[in-house]
Amino acid sequence: MNADRCGQGLETAHRMLLPAEISCVTIRTVKAWSESFHTAAVFRGVRDTETARLFISLPFRTDGIETAYPGCLKTFDARDLDRFLAALDRELRTVAEECDEIQVQEIALGNGSAAHFPADDLTKMIRLIRESFHVSPRARISLTMTPSGFDFYKLSAVRQLGNAAICFELPGLTEETLRRGGYRCSVKKAEDALNCCFQNGFTDFEVSLTEKKLEPEEAERTLQTLLAVHPKKITLRDDAEPDFRQRVNDRLTAAGWSRKDNHWYREAQSSMPRCAVQIGCGPGAVSVFDGVPVKSTADFDFYCAHSDDFEALVKHAIESNHA
Repeated sequence: MNADRCGQGLETAHRMLLPAEISCVTIRTVKAWSESFHTAAVFRGVRDTETARLFISLPFRTDGIETAYPGCLKTFDARDLDRFLAALDRELRTVAEECDEIQVQEIALGNGSAAHFPADDLTKMIRLIRESFHVSPRARISLTMTPSGFDFYKLSAVRQLGNAAICFELPGLTEETLRRGGYRCSVKKAEDALNCCFQNGFTDFEVSLTEKKLEPEEAERTLQTLLAVHPKKITLRDDAEPDFRQRVNDRLTAAGWSRKDNHWYREAQSSMPRCAVQIGCGPGAVSVFDGVPVKSTADFDFYCAHSDDFEALVKHAIESNHA
């Protein structure tokens, strides 16, 4: 089977077996998935020159906080932290065996909030990744946090291990938008968190707005504050209201920002990491390899029990989605 027919087979199987909203687990998963469903007799292997973005799906959210990724998260319980770290350890070691020649250019800790992880556990996670994978010395390490859970000490600890970045999730920067989103913090506290990054040299940070829509006054106040602290990227939800999306686009492009889909960049996109492969680990993680999207199970208990069995994680995700 030639490469074109292989790609067509994978795309056909994706349409049949996976819903459109699944956007992207490991190289071995894609192999096993494609072979298991007879979509391709030939797998286009990983080239030595390819680079990867390693995405770690953190499963914990702060209760009451709206996020852009509600399906994969659970309310934090300290008893689950050790279970998750042990399961992630097993998955990372297994995945690394399949990625001998890939260089990781970016490590992203997201979906859930990093605020629940002690600094020692965050640094341990990064060290384990560096021990398991070929990680670039200049790799970007990004964490997702909410302003209410912002901890400069944790970010500083991760910064010692690499080029640290942070992604803030927030609904907006007015008292009303924070209240609607479930945030138990004032506008001043949220602004202080953003300013703390800017004033301490964390020029590589992003903001993800989790509200589908902000009223014109709310949007203007929010964007005015964000432009003053110079985040590298601002992102909207995929299902953001068209008029809100247009208002954000008009304001940011007028300030010289560039746009791609739901993302606006302060600098040229060429300055952002460009990776050929996305490898996802953790419950609900998604990955992309060669354009083939695959999702891992979002069931926390199932993930903890089968974190080193890629086929089981993907099969469970497919079966759960079609239940």
